[in-house]
Order: sequence, then structure tokens, then C-alpha cells
Amino acid sequence: MPKKKEVVAETPVETPVETPVEAPAAAPEAPAVKAEEPKASSTEELIKQLVEINQKQQKMLKHSVVCLRICLVCLIVMALVGAFVAYKLVPPAMNLLSTASDTVKALDMKSINGLIGSTNEVVGELGKTVTGINQIDFNAISESVAGLKNIIDAFDIDGLNSVITDLGESVAAFGETVKGLKSFSLF
Repeated sequence: MPKKKEVVAETPVETPVETPVEAPAAAPEAPAVKAEEPKASSTEELIKQLVEINQKQQKMLKHSVVCLRICLVCLIVMALVGAFVAYKLVPPAMNLLSTASDTVKALDMKSINGLIGSTNEVVGELGKTVTGINQIDFNAISESVAGLKNIIDAFDIDGLNSVITDLGESVAAFGETVKGLKSFSLF
């Protein structure tokens, strides 16, 4: 008994050529395949994807329009602020530059040259002073300070204080004597 050919359901495939392509016949020894339920065509899936992508793009375009409007408002505000600042700052700046220009023109080049010469003289004197400071013998000064310290340490401050106290007492006694002599009169 000859075997029957079973028909297998195929999903349609789009081809650029309008002539339909026939599927090869199943080999007689191949096992039989049951026909499945037809799925949504790939064209429908592509259209659904395109619709979703289109909706996403429309949302993105709406956001872009909002962002562009915000940017436009910011640019207008910045332009107004820039114009206001220019209106307020440019005239005083021009006056300042004009005054500075007039001042520079008023300066006499001779006075500038004299100022430069004076500055050079001061720098030269400063150089001489630095040279003089470098020539100071700081070791000799240190030795002199040490000698003065020894002299100061040699003073007996307590003895000097007691002599001053005795002198004060002697002056007081002399004062009493002079007072007594005033009251004594010979004539």
C-alpha cells in the first residue's frame, strides 16, 4: 500500500518576485508533522512595532518641543539681561577709558623719564645699602654685646640700691640740718 502524502501548513514568506515559490515535497520516509495554528504574520508584527516606535518618537518630539521652548525663553532672558548690563556698564566704562586716555596724554614724557631715572637712583642706593649691610661684621657685634652683658652682670644691683637708700637718708638728715640753721640767727 502506497503511503499518503500529508500536507504541511506553511507560513507565507514575502519574496520580491511575484511568482509563488513552491515548497519541496516531503520525503516519503519523513515522519508526519501536524499542522500548527497559524501565527500572526510577520507583516502585522512589523506594523505593530512601527506604530510603537512612531508613538515613542511622537512623545520624544513633544519633549523636544518643550525643551526648545524653554531654551528659547532662557535665550531671550539672557539677551535682555545682556542688553541691560551693556546699557548700564558701557557708558561708565567708556568715560573711564576716556579719562584714562586723557590722563596718559597729559603726562609729559620728560616727567616719566625723570620718574624712571629717580627710580633707578633709588634702586642703586638700595644696592649700596645692601652691600654695606653685607660688610657689617656681625661676629664683632656679637662679641661687643657679650662684653656689655658681662659688664652689666658685674654691677651689684643690691649694693647700688643700698647706697642709694643711704644717700637718701643722708640727704634727709642734711635737709633737717639746713632747716635748723635757718631758725638759728646770729643777729
